Amino acid sequence: MSESSIGYKDLTVVRGMFREKWHPQLINVFLWCLVRFSRLVLTAAWELGHPSGMHETIPLRAIDLRSWIFKDPQAVCDDINLHWIYDSKRPEKEVCIFHDTGSGPHLHLQVHDNTVYRKEII
Repeated sequence: MSESSIGYKDLTVVRGMFREKWHPQLINVFLWCLVRFSRLVLTAAWELGHPSGMHETIPLRAIDLRSWIFKDPQAVCDDINLHWIYDSKRPEKEVCIFHDTGSGPHLHLQVHDNTVYRKEII
């Protein structure tokens, strides 16, 4: 059995992790990533005033993950998007975005009510 670990940037992130209920699909994507990649470090969860607004939803629909723990963060992001569909009605939207919004490069995970694991729709 492989070991998994969840880290966090600081106590503000921990507070944000538990401040609001997580969207069920965010839980599913997060757990899938934890099993797939073994180690995740959260850098943002629920956060008032976050530039995207996605970190203020109730239930929580977005989290950020530290990217530099991965050898190839873009490949990790591509793998997530290969397995998860954000919303079939808006194929341009993705579950994972590797970007820098001013606080450093990170993986942004986001879900919608219509987010599904790709295997479920094949």
